Amino acid sequence: ALLWPADRHLTTALGRLGGGSGAGAPGIEQLTALQSAIARGLGKAPEGPAVAALETLHARGGNVVVTGQALSSLSKVDGDAALRLARGDLKRGGGYNNHRWGHALGVLGEHGDVKDLARMARFRAPSMDHGTRRGALGASAKVANREPVGKARDAAREGVSTDAEASLADLNLRGVQGAIGVLNSVGDLDSVKKLQAARSASTIPVVRDAMTRAIEAIRTRKEKDPTNKEDEGELTAQVKKLAEQLDALTKELEDLQNKP
Repeated sequence: ALLWPADRHLTTALGRLGGGSGAGAPGIEQLTALQSAIARGLGKAPEGPAVAALETLHARGGNVVVTGQALSSLSKVDGDAALRLARGDLKRGGGYNNHRWGHALGVLGEHGDVKDLARMARFRAPSMDHGTRRGALGASAKVANREPVGKARDAAREGVSTDAEASLADLNLRGVQGAIGVLNSVGDLDSVKKLQAARSASTIPVVRDAMTRAIEAIRTRKEKDPTNKEDEGELTAQVKKLAEQLDALTKELEDLQNKP
């Protein structure tokens, strides 16, 4: 597959950071903000050479923000390739603010399978920082909900809901809100009891209201098997919008390069 002209310009600007033979844009190896901008742009590209460029940028980017953005963009153009790298990233250190883990967990949430629930288990533990734990819980809920309705989905949800229930005691408000949101989609009748107990102990109105909604959602949930069907007209509109965004990003890149 050929890159769009704009995408070719982006990979040329990366130079060796994107697997090319050229030097790339002036100062590209030090300009991590520019590296991230290019990675975002390539996430709007068709599948093809952009995949190789993003894989290389994931390996050679200037910091974990860049490599994380490269991984997230790769997830949009080649989910299988991104999934392989994300699983590897979970075995590495999290980097600044656990940025590497956050992007990897997001990829597993979008493309992972039931075996990835075990890979994410330690990131759902109460000992993990609340931001990473919230990301792991959300990603795990997405994976569990892709399982077929019945015993398979119930089994996948069980461990996720147990970890989310433990996070109801999180001292961080966002951590608690994240746990409530996850229980809204994967919780069971045991989760209802935990939510009721937590609601009784909470003095924060917005949290109590969210718990009430989660309890109602669990009680009235109607299970459906996941579907991959997408309206063709909507897809066409999305492609057009992405093309416009890519043009705007390319102009931004050119402006950055032309600055003294």
